Amino acid sequence: MGTPVTVADYLFKRLKQIGIDHIFGVPGDYNLWLLEELYQKSDIEWSSNSNELNAAYAADGYARVKGVSALITTFGVGELSALNGVAGSAAESVPVIHIVGAPPLSEQKSKSLMHHTFGDGDFERFLRIYSEVTVASSMLTVESAVSEIDRVIELVLKHKQPGYLVVPMDVVNQLVSPDDQPTISSEVEAASAATSELRDALGAFFGEPKQISLIAGHLADRFGAKESIRELIEKHNLISASLLMGKGVVDETSENNIGLYVGGASEPEVKEFIEGCDLIVAVGVKFTDAVTGGFTDDLDHSKILDVQASSTRFMGVEYQVGMHEVIQCLSDALDGGQLAPVPSIKAAPAVEFDPGAQLNQKDIWKVVEQSLSDNDTVVADLGTTFFGAASIKLPKEAHFFAQPLWGSIGYSIPAAYGVKKASPNSRVLLIVGDGSALLTAQEIGVIMRDELPITILLINNDGYTIERLICNPERSYHDVPTWDWKLLPALMGKGKIHETHTVSTNKELADLLADRGASSGIRFVEALLPKLDAPALMTKITNSITNKKAG
Repeated sequence: MGTPVTVADYLFKRLKQIGIDHIFGVPGDYNLWLLEELYQKSDIEWSSNSNELNAAYAADGYARVKGVSALITTFGVGELSALNGVAGSAAESVPVIHIVGAPPLSEQKSKSLMHHTFGDGDFERFLRIYSEVTVASSMLTVESAVSEIDRVIELVLKHKQPGYLVVPMDVVNQLVSPDDQPTISSEVEAASAATSELRDALGAFFGEPKQISLIAGHLADRFGAKESIRELIEKHNLISASLLMGKGVVDETSENNIGLYVGGASEPEVKEFIEGCDLIVAVGVKFTDAVTGGFTDDLDHSKILDVQASSTRFMGVEYQVGMHEVIQCLSDALDGGQLAPVPSIKAAPAVEFDPGAQLNQKDIWKVVEQSLSDNDTVVADLGTTFFGAASIKLPKEAHFFAQPLWGSIGYSIPAAYGVKKASPNSRVLLIVGDGSALLTAQEIGVIMRDELPITILLINNDGYTIERLICNPERSYHDVPTWDWKLLPALMGKGKIHETHTVSTNKELADLLADRGASSGIRFVEALLPKLDAPALMTKITNSITNKKAG
């Protein structure tokens, strides 16, 4: 038996071992004993948020950088407030561990009518709810704590999905004596026989010249295949395209990258090449409406090598072979196989804009693109901001985070806080619309409290522009309250260092973004844009969907 430790101490030690240095959340009476253990016995930093939803978003952003994260909330009211954020992590395969401080087991067993419940003695209602958005969940007891903590963490890491641990107040300080703690595994196993079969099938396929292309989705990043994909592309001179989910996995500065594939909203030569290949290698891709331009693609799925975390589909056959093994099998097959000559595809035009012109959706993303460097991180909210930012060509070592599948507006502000906590040496550019910012603006105060030098680019186009373009633009349900945004930082961060700017021309914005001087506070930039102006990509997707329905 090992040295006795409290349940909370064991939990925090395990979180530290998997790389968690910060825990997000909101204090509440049922979790205060947990937080006391965190403060007294752990060197994990507590990063308190303005509300539980924002804590879940921050944890999501942190996990996208570090590979895993954790948040702590109180029972019932706190955990349900966080539910939307955790559901988004489930949808987008982000491993977040949600820890809930709960009423004592003694009160639960006696079905006491406790606050933060429905007053009916049912203490497992929220556990049942969370079972729908997590890969593993558990209500800890002294007897089960060690094994259940390890089980939940292992499944979270293995499947890249959220997990949920409920820690009753009278369990927190109970002593357990864990054996020597083995390393928690996150490996996805693959069958060696299936690997050999797939290698043979790929070898036979490339027995004669074939034209192939490669697209990589967000799951390629989650399961750690980004670098091996880039090496495969470079080694074998493969043509790649970027996707709206998984942007930044492939090197967008490479001559082998032909731009963004978005189904019918793609540039014609991109769509023609990707869909016309003999084989489309799709690594970690979910063919969602965002990826396919609202299902306006003409992909022949029989020609797709569909590579997922633990299984692969090729020529109608399912192989239980994981992502990393498939990439190696494909590389081996290409070493001895034949590729057809790659046709010439015109390069994207140079980034140009008129410095003196008023800001508009055509130019603003060119201005942003020109300002980016390696190690920068862009965090974009949904709406015109996402579709505009997605059109940017990222530097090779830059990062791009957004939530196009779950699409919960307001995500970006707290997520940027989590991203900056996880990567303090990266310049973080947060891009959010005025409508989305209204939902989570409180987190600007948290960013300022921690003196994080984040650049916030607020696109003020006077309401929900993306929804105006979908249906009846003059309806009042597209309107939002008008804020004097330049006053917000002073309100949210009393006495904290900050800059505020309002810009209306390309040059004003370009000059601000070009200034990369050191700062100990936020730079808040309000960009004024026309109400009904839309990014070209969003217009293409809308038109492509309309044309498909008409056809």
